[in-house]
Amino acid sequence: FGAARVAGSLDAPSLIVGTGGQIRDLGGRTAEMFAHGNRELVGRPLHEALPSLARALNEGRSVWQHDSETGPRYYQITDTSLEDSRGNRVIVFSDITERERQRRALDRQNDLFKRAQSLAGVGAWEYDRNEDTLRWSDEVYRIFGVDERFEPTIESVIQLACPDHRAQMRKALRQIIEEKRPRALDVRLASSNGPANDCSDNHERPFREATDGTAQDESRAARWVRVRGGPRGPQRTGGASGSEALRNGESSEPVHLVRGAVQDITDPKRREGRLRASTEEAEE
Repeated sequence: FGAARVAGSLDAPSLIVGTGGQIRDLGGRTAEMFAHGNRELVGRPLHEALPSLARALNEGRSVWQHDSETGPRYYQITDTSLEDSRGNRVIVFSDITERERQRRALDRQNDLFKRAQSLAGVGAWEYDRNEDTLRWSDEVYRIFGVDERFEPTIESVIQLACPDHRAQMRKALRQIIEEKRPRALDVRLASSNGPANDCSDNHERPFREATDGTAQDESRAARWVRVRGGPRGPQRTGGASGSEALRNGESSEPVHLVRGAVQDITDPKRREGRLRASTEEAEE
């Protein structure tokens, strides 16, 4: 009786489930959710009448997908045990179909974005000066050769470059912030796997031939990335955007946000090295 009273007071669709797992009653507008209506639900075990809902509850999921005649709909489910002598449960449904569809569409877009980044060998990054935080996309971890335990900061990323490139990286960031203009820089990375790919001069050439005429292992060659960045400003309602105003020198506002991209350019650098080696041999 207690469960029926609670369910009857709810406008939201709800089910009353007894201790044996049978559906005892429906509350709110539950019948509108199902084509078979009340008669085919009441008195049946939940796992037989609505097996997908029973699985969602058993697995502790808070969102249930119901395949209706008009297509899938999504419900936030709240399972409450009533403290009465009968131990009945009231399962309440909140329709979140539009919100869930938007979330899933965004997830698909993000997945496509990640795939596109991986195929192009490009990752995105953002530096917030106010918070002194550096954030980047998953692809940047792969490009820099670090795992996801690595905590990116401006200085920790600069240390990934060969020593003769670190000062250039610091200077480029200062120019973006102080001169409010974009910069691009090709950076040679230091090895994260020992001395095989170090920053010494004899590794400057991305590809060399061994003395016996066989190609050296290219994993020993230097790895290169192209880092691009530019100032980002606040959004404006009219005229040039905050970012455009910063880049055009039309704003006196300080740069608080820097955004850019990182691209793996190791293969083009290796091709340049092969061409340079061939040219030098021809000249000899």
